[in-house]
Amino acid sequence: MNNNPVIFILDAGGTGFKFSAVQDWHEIIEPFTIPSAAPTLEEVLQKLITDHRRLGEPAHIPWRSTAESHA
Repeated sequence: MNNNPVIFILDAGGTGFKFSAVQDWHEIIEPFTIPSAAPTLEEVLQKLITDHRRLGEPAHIPWRSTAESHA
């Protein structure tokens, strides 16, 4: 098991939220993007919470993030 830090990344530029995770300078999950538009702020925040949880879903990756980067 790799003990190097895992960093979750959220790129919130433009019209979408791009989520990814890196370790040792390599992406360790397939990045995914969701639209950022929603009718209310509450719905936007719920999108962020729901899709942030997807970062830790792959069962073959036994880790939690040690840092987060929001751009």
